[in-house]
Amino acid sequence: MAKAEIYAIALAAVLITATATVLILKSEQSPEEVSNPVNGAASCDGGRGLIRCGEAGECVDPWVKPCDGSYDSGVIQRLANVNRSVGGQFSYPVPTVIDWRQDVNNDIVRVNVDGLAMEAADSGVLDGVEAAIVGQGFEEDISNTANGAGSGRRGYILGSMVCVVEFQAVEFYGPDEPTPDRAVSELEDISVSCGRLD
Repeated sequence: MAKAEIYAIALAAVLITATATVLILKSEQSPEEVSNPVNGAASCDGGRGLIRCGEAGECVDPWVKPCDGSYDSGVIQRLANVNRSVGGQFSYPVPTVIDWRQDVNNDIVRVNVDGLAMEAADSGVLDGVEAAIVGQGFEEDISNTANGAGSGRRGYILGSMVCVVEFQAVEFYGPDEPTPDRAVSELEDISVSCGRLD
């Protein structure tokens, strides 16, 4: 065999080995990360509901762990159950402060409760949301319930966990129909916030 043939065989073997190594390493890549064609950086697979969080760029499922890192898995689970019960129409949970009213010796005291909130805009969701909360064992708390013209709030409590459902009717009018009796469509903005009393 000539030296040229030996070199060609050796080069082919090196190329085959390198290709196999790249394919193996690529298959071992974390499943939630895919190559971003724009800048080549790893990004989260949005099709699976993962989002990139924080400076470390961790890919997380916000229904399991919110981006801010401070989370109560019981609160997330309650919100996820409500979201599933109405067909996944809510936004991802985000940190919030709940304005909770507590009866202390027949005086209503306002308490700030750290929690998570999710939002939706759908006229058919409110009844399903309230049924899902009550179905998880929560009871309505009258100190946190109020109704107004086209809006309101309902408070629910289960042990130390509290949830508040706030809703507001929003009407949209056509360009030639500016009066409420000619509404083109009606939505209901709904937010559900849950947290734990200290």
